[in-house]
Amino acid sequence: MDKRVCAALAVLEREFRRPVDFAALAANLGLGLSRLEHLFKRDVRKPMRTYVRDLRLREAARLLATTQMRISQIGAAIGLPDAANFNHLFKEVFAVSPRTYRIDACIAQLEPIPSGLNQIEQQTPKDAN
Repeated sequence: MDKRVCAALAVLEREFRRPVDFAALAANLGLGLSRLEHLFKRDVRKPMRTYVRDLRLREAARLLATTQMRISQIGAAIGLPDAANFNHLFKEVFAVSPRTYRIDACIAQLEPIPSGLNQIEQQTPKDAN
């Protein structure tokens, strides 16, 4: 992997919650934007914008599953402050809304019921006599 792509990855993974100036990133690496985009796509196999979107949405999924933050707060925290845009992108990638994802994650965290307890035991009470 090109060392400049590695450097770009490090910056993007550290700064993905903020607006990304891809042209400034490229300039800081001594490249033009189109050259960095080409190298990045060649080495990472996806465009930089898609990579940043995926980082943001992966973090949103983690926050949805592990916190009680409001969905709008999560969108803002990952750099997508427009709730409609956040919901649209999340559903596009995960095929469910953020709300549904959170509910599903909560259900998945529940422990399964032990096999002997999932049916009502039909025992008759014993007489105290």
